[in-house]
Amino acid sequence: MRSTKAWFAAWTLLAITVVGCGGGGGGSGSTDASGMRVVGFDAAGTEGFVFRDDHLEFRFSARIDPQSVSINGLQVTQNGEILQGRIEIERDTIRWFPVVQPGDRNDYVPNNFPPINGLGFDGNAKYTVKMLANTPFSIHSRQGRVLSSDFQASFITSKQFRPEMPNVAPRVLLESTPTFFTDVLVDGDPFSPNPDDWPIVDPREVEFDIPMSERILPASVNPLRTVIVRNITKIDSGPVPAGVGEIALMNTRVAPEGDRIRCTNIVSLGDWPGTDRPYEFSVDVLPGVTDLVGNGVADPITFYFRTADRPGESNYAYFTESFDTVDFRNDVETSAIWGGGVLEGSPVNARTDDYIPIPQQNFNLPHPLIEEGNALTPEGCRFQMRFDTSHVPVLPGESIAAMSWAPRSEFGFFAVYRDVTFKVGNYPGDDQGHMDRIFDRNFVPVPTTVFRGDYIVPFGSDVEWIEWPEFRTDVEFDPNLGVVFEFNMPEGGTTFQLFKNRSNGNFQTYRRFANGDATTAITLNENTQYNTRFLFVSKKSIAQSNAYATGLGDNEYGGFYIDSDIDRPGTGIRALWGGSFDGEDPLEFSEAIAFADGATHIGFRFELTANPFTGLVPRVFSVSVAYVVPDEGF
Repeated sequence: MRSTKAWFAAWTLLAITVVGCGGGGGGSGSTDASGMRVVGFDAAGTEGFVFRDDHLEFRFSARIDPQSVSINGLQVTQNGEILQGRIEIERDTIRWFPVVQPGDRNDYVPNNFPPINGLGFDGNAKYTVKMLANTPFSIHSRQGRVLSSDFQASFITSKQFRPEMPNVAPRVLLESTPTFFTDVLVDGDPFSPNPDDWPIVDPREVEFDIPMSERILPASVNPLRTVIVRNITKIDSGPVPAGVGEIALMNTRVAPEGDRIRCTNIVSLGDWPGTDRPYEFSVDVLPGVTDLVGNGVADPITFYFRTADRPGESNYAYFTESFDTVDFRNDVETSAIWGGGVLEGSPVNARTDDYIPIPQQNFNLPHPLIEEGNALTPEGCRFQMRFDTSHVPVLPGESIAAMSWAPRSEFGFFAVYRDVTFKVGNYPGDDQGHMDRIFDRNFVPVPTTVFRGDYIVPFGSDVEWIEWPEFRTDVEFDPNLGVVFEFNMPEGGTTFQLFKNRSNGNFQTYRRFANGDATTAITLNENTQYNTRFLFVSKKSIAQSNAYATGLGDNEYGGFYIDSDIDRPGTGIRALWGGSFDGEDPLEFSEAIAFADGATHIGFRFELTANPFTGLVPRVFSVSVAYVVPDEGF
């Protein structure tokens, strides 16, 4: 009999280190006949490779008592944190799966429902497996023989998922209709060409899953372009005019959950006034979504649904702010451009600030851009530089969009550095003491990877500054903490480059280096600082409203719709909501509009993020908010 148990998980390119003695397949186990032992540890039988979506398999010297397998006796951890996953037990074997799909669960008592995780292990991460022996929590056999020797194994995960052979593109499962999580009032066929056949659902909060044929890569799901929900209701021969009758409110949240795409936060207002005619909607699933190994959905898919009021139940009314006037603009808090029928983010401001350590003492020390004869090649170089808070004078709301270094002789040599990774993040310590020799400990919480690829340094004479790899994303950071940047190159470059620097002793440590991809720096406390130029950008602005009155008493707010220009890549809009009484301005805000439930007035605070590289700013044409009103007999 097979038992399944939901639990803690990890994915990997195997580099196993085992603590203990004896055992097969890299495991440790006791030879004591009175106890049970581990006789094998396999990583899905992949000839040394464990992909992110593979599983771990443990074999024991006797049949396992499923009731003895608990999180206390078997743990998979990352950085000391226990990971959740799923377990299957069959005779003498435990299989540990990092993938947890919707519906996966633990059939032990008490039930355990792990969070959905369609990916598995993090890529390129270290994990540890531990099994405790000779304790009340240890795994034991059906005959009561307890695990008699501790087991521990460590491994590093691959960056990749298991390849498909052959490659198969994911598809929407047309034979399986979308799963609606709102009440379905009338069943129907969402793929029918006849609108009368489409299902009718409760309009108050429409949520549905789009089933896919396999797991989806979350990064391929664009919240604005993957799933488009449209109101296609027609009046006579034309589409519904803006502002006529009751509108449909949609601010759809789109998120992949394993092999499904979950769509939530869709609000419709039911029947048209004076009729029993429901609203009609189309849902387009557009190309661009991929499976875990990059195969894309080839063709768009469209399905339909309708919404209608439940007889005798409450309906929704709404109000709309179209930014034609500034009557409800909070002038104190608003920095965005509000008026003339549009709300726009403030223009992007950019400035540079040069950090030049004093005094200048240009020692010929090991540098991150290295030549063939350097001692660190051909292994490459991993290098970190730290800056104190006084070295990085950031202004409120700014982020780092680029960094540059200064060649020592004002002469830049043409060079190519292959497959480099460039990261920027906050330094966890104060402005005193040494950087940690373990590279990853010099970031808090985790750095931003701003570049991955080949770094090309152009030729130039009389050069003051040369850019580090061009950032693919800017870095928002805590101005109360220092900054660390990291350059990691697995193989040496074509040309050695000297930097302008200061170095005057071994305290404090501002630089760490080692071979490429090393986890620990060379033992050298080195007070070296390079001339560095920072490009700061101010990309965020705020639009905050005063309180809007609904004219009713306590309200329940059902949803909102932001009509914005989506053809502005790299821009973003974050909406926060607050409620108040007696017309006072909202003082506290939340992303959940239900935070304002019970209040007589509601207000919003938009955080508008511009594209820091192109200067594009987000544009909003209107925002509509729905709230419950008594049923009017529609």
